[in-house]
Parts: sequence; structure tokens; C-alpha cells
Amino acid sequence: MPDIKVKLDATEAVAKIKAYQAGKVKALEKLITETGFRIHRLAVKPPIPVDTARLKSSIHPVFYGGGSHKYTDDTGRAFDGSLSEKPSTPLEVIVGTNVEYAFDVESRVPFLNPAFQKAKAEFDNKVSKMFKK
Repeated sequence: MPDIKVKLDATEAVAKIKAYQAGKVKALEKLITETGFRIHRLAVKPPIPVDTARLKSSIHPVFYGGGSHKYTDDTGRAFDGSLSEKPSTPLEVIVGTNVEYAFDVESRVPFLNPAFQKAKAEFDNKVSKMFKK
């Protein structure tokens, strides 16, 4: 006698979820890149003090797999601006400088932390909207 049965297979649903997740991860990677450049743009705007432009020129984003950062100041002197820490995934970005007097300048005229706070708020807002869709 033949069986009477029904079968529910979630394989297709899992494939759709994986595709959805992959799309969101790619969108987040793009957003991380945009935000890294946004932090950079905000950090190098006034009120950052400029004498030789060494500090301003040294600030840069580092993305996953990124390399060194070479730059020159207004007098033409060349520097290696590579940061000691590198992102460990495509979902990270690090924006900073290795200029020795940056801590002193940041304590007197904050430039990097306010840029980060503003860009992070924008990032969080975009992430919220991304997952409401």
C-alpha cells in the first residue's frame, strides 16, 4: 500500500537566506569602505592645525589587505605613515596616523575622534535602514 505523506524541504529557503546574508555582507563591506573615507575626509578638515601639513597628510584609512601609506609634507619630506594595526576582516577599517605628536594635537584640538563619532552615527543609521528593508 502506498504511503500518504507530505514533505517540507527548507533547502531552498536556506539558499535564499544565504544569498540574502551574502548580499548584506557585501553591502556592509561597501559601507565600511565609504565610512573609512568619510572619517578621513572629516578628520583632515579644519580645525586640524596645519604647519607643514605632515599630520594632515599622514591621516589615512587602512582597509583589509591594505598596504603601507607613504606621504610627503608641504616641504617635500617623505614619510612612511603605515599604522601598526591592520584590519583583520573586510568588515573593518582603521583610520589613523603614526605621527608622534598626533596625541598632543588631538588632546588640544580634537580631529580624529569627532570625525569618527560623526561617521559612526551615519554608519549606524545606514545599517539600521539596510536591515529594515
